[in-house]
Amino acid sequence: MIKYDQYTETFDDDIDKGEFDSLLLNATTFLQSYCEEFISQFKLKDNFEDYGLNIDDAIMQQIHFSFENGGDAIYSGQSDMNVTQVSTSGFSFSYGSGGNEKITFFNGIPVSPMAKMLINKELRKKGYLNRWVYA
Repeated sequence: MIKYDQYTETFDDDIDKGEFDSLLLNATTFLQSYCEEFISQFKLKDNFEDYGLNIDDAIMQQIHFSFENGGDAIYSGQSDMNVTQVSTSGFSFSYGSGGNEKITFFNGIPVSPMAKMLINKELRKKGYLNRWVYA
């Protein structure tokens, strides 16, 4: 389990304990669901801990990503990642189709690229990304 002190030693974010606790809960729940999307329905378990996956580093990356891109709002579909155009008097800038073509979204929520990489690595190590084809 990730602790506030561990997070603040790793990242230089100006985050208070209450916001950290909220982001920790949301990031953990979100990434656990994200992981289970890659696991065969025949291998699904009742408790996430039963998979033997260590996603603590991915959770820390997701917390940092969330904090930098809208905080808790990221988990309700209100992240800064959803901005497509900025306009002021005499100036307009468009991000194309959202500007996030390289960002993965899961259920409308952006996934930290670092968290995605760490999760894929962990799933691969534990054999959950193996695909069997029977012909």
